[in-house]
Amino acid sequence: METGPSEEVPKADYEGELRALLREQGGDDAVRDVFPAHEQTYVRGRR
Repeated sequence: METGPSEEVPKADYEGELRALLREQGGDDAVRDVFPAHEQTYVRGRR
């Protein structure tokens, strides 16, 4: 499992695509308005 700031951890959900679209339309400020700083968890596999 990987945990860290949302903008640095890989995502397998809608957030990555929405961040890219928001950045195209309104830059980094638009991304921060919709996605405030938060921790993301990414599960890479099972034991």
